[in-house]
Amino acid sequence: MKTIAIANQKGGVGKTTLSSHLAFAAAGANMRVLLVDFDPQASLSLGCNVAVPDPAYLTTLDLFSERPVNKPLQPVDDHMSIIPAGDEELYEYLGATTDVLLRARAMLRALAPKFDLCIIDTPPERNSLLIGALASADFVIVPMTLGLYEMGGVSKLFNTIQGVQAALNSDLRNLGILLMKTNGRSAKERAMVKAMREEHGDYVLSAELPERAAVRQAVNARTPVWSNPRGSSHEKAAKEWSDACAMILKETTK
Repeated sequence: MKTIAIANQKGGVGKTTLSSHLAFAAAGANMRVLLVDFDPQASLSLGCNVAVPDPAYLTTLDLFSERPVNKPLQPVDDHMSIIPAGDEELYEYLGATTDVLLRARAMLRALAPKFDLCIIDTPPERNSLLIGALASADFVIVPMTLGLYEMGGVSKLFNTIQGVQAALNSDLRNLGILLMKTNGRSAKERAMVKAMREEHGDYVLSAELPERAAVRQAVNARTPVWSNPRGSSHEKAAKEWSDACAMILKETTK
């Protein structure tokens, strides 16, 4: 099982949308997918129609338990299962110690024989849950929108990733930045994209995902944007997202 953490220390950049679309793409390729929601806001869980977690199934809270937990995984469909965020008690682990984080990593690794791919959605700030996700992952990808605060936070996030690589997970590979919600008609944004590529080089992925209404509609419908596209804008979004997800999956399955 390969594990991808979707990370950014700022909210609203599209982490959960990317997490779900990668899962849809992998499931469409007949991969067995495990989704894990490390964000107490639980957007990924909600997107998988788990508004209120069933305590009979494994939750992220259970991953941090001191005692062994023997619960089944909650299915999403024939190819996907989810470990939902649990209830608001997950906020108590924002400052968890390293040994607690490593318990979660051990539990996820024990599930590896059942899955081909694990995708971890993370909280929008630097805390122990983000560190725990990075410590558990083989890869990290950074979805990012363009703006003063977002661009200013990239170096801080990369420092966090490097710290985890040095202290907890030397095998973690940074796949880089995926630019999201861009506006190619804006000269200012085109200049910002150019500046990002000049500053961060190959860490900025070649794929780029413009702002499209079809993506919001797909999220609300809990379907991938490439499902039954209607109209030229929707078709563009479908191709952009399917191509980007295929590129990422290819990198993680080499």
